[in-house]
Amino acid sequence: MSNFGVVVCRKIQDENYTGPNEWLAVDESKNRGWWLPAGYIDPGEPVSVGTARESIEEAGIDPNLLGILRIEVNVHNGRCRFVYFAEPRDPTQLPKDFVDKESNGAEFITIQKLVERSRKKLKHKLRGLELVHFGTVVDNGGLWSQPNFLCTTFDDTPENITWARHTGCQTGFIFKTVVVHNGAIYLTRNGELPESTVNGNERDNQLVQNWLAIQSDQYNYTILPESERVARVWHSMRDNGAYMGFLFLVRTENPPLELVRMEENIMVDEADSVLIDIAKTNDLWNLCILHPGGMKVVANPEPERFS
Repeated sequence: MSNFGVVVCRKIQDENYTGPNEWLAVDESKNRGWWLPAGYIDPGEPVSVGTARESIEEAGIDPNLLGILRIEVNVHNGRCRFVYFAEPRDPTQLPKDFVDKESNGAEFITIQKLVERSRKKLKHKLRGLELVHFGTVVDNGGLWSQPNFLCTTFDDTPENITWARHTGCQTGFIFKTVVVHNGAIYLTRNGELPESTVNGNERDNQLVQNWLAIQSDQYNYTILPESERVARVWHSMRDNGAYMGFLFLVRTENPPLELVRMEENIMVDEADSVLIDIAKTNDLWNLCILHPGGMKVVANPEPERFS
């Protein structure tokens, strides 16, 4: 699995500014065209650190990563792309204005001007439409998650790393689900949240909804249509690979036959008790914030809260 960080960075304007938003665009090296700050995560750094580093190297802007617009996770094709919404930490910091191996420079520009200019001159071609699509979504009121929606770490010492940035690393996927029926939470008979791993060799597993459907069959319940939500994502880089963890919440049409209702007298697993509290107190996002990839960008609906 290769890990790739992307920064959609909006310029902080003077309070008297009334024009459209301006977005950080990078003139890619080797004349590849204009794009946004992005790059592979290096061994030894968390995703958030690597993503910010790419913005500094390519665009000269130190970004304040404010949240997640989308996580493009595709276990079948071996790619995970983390799309952050950001603003400059220092509003007075200017984009890079010199050429080096990282880029030919950068600038803040409106989406309209970027598109218009790319049509007029070949030297202003676009490498891709991601900045246009994500910038337009935010311009139209699109939402991004709170910063703690994605928790990224590097948990080992960098001296023993066995993988490279471009080839990626072996990544394990595991998820737990808070199963809710009529306002009550259901657990396994051991007092734990249902837990599953994801088989990346199965093509159908590129869709997160299919992960939850397989788990629902295992525990014999039917998920209410459009009720699947994600509360948090963890990404742990290690010297010999990576792990991704997901905390979901689903609502069911029927009481889960293979689970038991959480009552006051039930001993709940200590770690899972913490996860249940996260699901109860954090925003619950529509699964479109987790996407298998591709150019289609859908605005994240307003998150929900547990009730």
